[in-house]
Amino acid sequence: NQAKFYLVINNYSAMAKLQTNFLKKDLDFNDPSKRQATILKELLQQKTDYVILDDLAESLAVSRGTINKDLKALKQHLAFYHVDIETKTNRGIHLSVQHDYVYAVITRTLVGKYYELEATWDNATDAKLIDLIQQIDHSSDTVTRVKRNVAVINWLRKYDIRINDDIQNYHPLLSDETTEALRNLITEIVGSSLSTGEWQFISYPLNVKKLPKDDRHLVRVALDDV
Repeated sequence: NQAKFYLVINNYSAMAKLQTNFLKKDLDFNDPSKRQATILKELLQQKTDYVILDDLAESLAVSRGTINKDLKALKQHLAFYHVDIETKTNRGIHLSVQHDYVYAVITRTLVGKYYELEATWDNATDAKLIDLIQQIDHSSDTVTRVKRNVAVINWLRKYDIRINDDIQNYHPLLSDETTEALRNLITEIVGSSLSTGEWQFISYPLNVKKLPKDDRHLVRVALDDV
């Protein structure tokens, strides 16, 4: 109507259900933790640039003071991961990390707590992925963790975030031959070859407990190092 759009609701019960499900999940920023996860998500998406505080306040429909409080709390959470939020006058804020694999960790643990990092592969690929993981470890928890890690790497790549650093104190317990088929499929899913750090992050759930397919030599190396 005169270059304006109006929402016409024909089914109020359906609209109420819509509001209390995914719309509320995506749009309700009354929860400080949800706002902080959203701020972190924005910082990751604009890693190579600065994020302006007034833009954050406007997008979250809160005051500049609320954003400052959220940033203070978020900095405390990120300190555990040795991540800092740096401020530059007249430019805004951006993330500062010591090792780039931390991007994946904070995405999984903090952003992923509130946002679904969508799986971009089809059902047939998903079934094949589950089968290859279960050939190594049949645990449903391991399957879920590996799939989630693949989604994290896929999401980060959309914003040109790559994990090139090797993960500190990481010990692979499975031979390359054992994981070759799984790694090849994940490479197809993400669209290009995995860095060592990306593979370490994705496959860590397979290397945190004793499995029948563990390589004895790699286990001994890890034990000696520990």
